[in-house]
Amino acid sequence: RAESSRFQLSNATWLRGKPHIFIPDQPTGPWAALYKPVHRKSAFERFPTDANMLWAAHVANSTVMHSSDWLFVGDDDSMPFEREIQRQVRGLSSAEPNVLGYVGFSTPRVRLQRGSAELTRPVPCRAADVCAGGTEGDERNNSEHGCCACPTAPSANGWKVSWSKGVASYRVPPLFFYGGTGILLSRGVLDAITSADWVSCTQRMLCGPSDDRLLTCIYNLLPRVCAIHVDQNENFMRGALQRAGVPAAVWNDAVWNNALWSTMSAAPIHGIRIIAHFADSPAHCPWSMHKLDTSCIQVVYNASMHCHGHAPAAHVGSQKFVTPVGREACWWR
Repeated sequence: RAESSRFQLSNATWLRGKPHIFIPDQPTGPWAALYKPVHRKSAFERFPTDANMLWAAHVANSTVMHSSDWLFVGDDDSMPFEREIQRQVRGLSSAEPNVLGYVGFSTPRVRLQRGSAELTRPVPCRAADVCAGGTEGDERNNSEHGCCACPTAPSANGWKVSWSKGVASYRVPPLFFYGGTGILLSRGVLDAITSADWVSCTQRMLCGPSDDRLLTCIYNLLPRVCAIHVDQNENFMRGALQRAGVPAAVWNDAVWNNALWSTMSAAPIHGIRIIAHFADSPAHCPWSMHKLDTSCIQVVYNASMHCHGHAPAAHVGSQKFVTPVGREACWWR
């Protein structure tokens, strides 16, 4: 899907001028060897491309990352906002092993102190440490126990999940980032993992969604890594959607939903307020927006050019983008 309408829109808007790697759902040519479908579908294994986030990070590090300090890894329907990302890394050393994103799940084994937690490499896996349950989607359920997930065995095509004959090589981390809103990796993370280790983990960590796999490999392959929670999406959406005198219960769900995945196309009032907030509060930008309807990408980009480091287009005139409220707006489609 390298020529998909969504990818074309991204290239024409927020991705314009930025070096990037895109791995489509079913790669051809040089990408074909990276296509690794999941072993079996389950609640946490919905897509046949859950290795793509790992492959994309590795390929980007080998190609376009030579002069960059940070790598943003996301889905094809993620829209990051460069200015907020730059603000979040201000004061952080890219040479240190830092991972930033929205921590969507954590266990009592780890405490976020002022929004961050240092994770140290776990002890090597033993046969007795394999996660209980016998299903491939139990990584998060077993995260509290720090067990070893996803036993694999050699197969004709590389590796396969085998609960009876496989060996589990990677322990489940005590927290996970939500990949849809994007995960930012420092140069210190990428430099510390050898290409051989990265490829091996990508090929053998065949369980769970892409964001879980990414952090599982980082957690097991680095001596230590600092995990940093970014909550700017919630802050931005709260500013856009909450209203004085309206009970929190009314807008709390809308804030949380739009912080993780956009509901603009389903709730017109959300779209109107979010677009207006870009203009009314130009000093504030979200970290990213996820699952924007394709019809909303250009609208959001036009209203948020100041958040992408791009000058407003001539037809926009200024950052005070006029909020579309008629039936031509994307959320009415």
